Amino acid sequence: MSKLEEYQKAKKVAERVMENYRRSARLDSAANDKGRIECKLDHMARSDFTPAILSFHAHHGYFGNSGCTSDMDVDTAVYVARAITERGKEIMRRAAQMAAADAEAARKAAEDEAREVLGAVAQ
Repeated sequence: MSKLEEYQKAKKVAERVMENYRRSARLDSAANDKGRIECKLDHMARSDFTPAILSFHAHHGYFGNSGCTSDMDVDTAVYVARAITERGKEIMRRAAQMAAADAEAARKAAEDEAREVLGAVAQ
């Protein structure tokens, strides 16, 4: 394959990955009311390092049509994985911040519950 052919192939991939992003991020059309990008924990793998197996979904759909179309293909998935790796420290820091916020909310709820119980006992 010539360098020109390699470029043309890479350009097509880049255009498709960008279009997948634009559709799933709802940037392509005001009628796109189902665009969504979401990452979920699928399961924890059993190995020495216990890796989390994640599912990364990107899809879109348009008003008047109840269906959705995936915006994920092999090329897009490869670049998503590279982007996650590149931003790994930021993602882990944000995960830690979210966990701390959840812990603080649970602490406040426990404190409120304790006040209610103490208030009921005092009456």
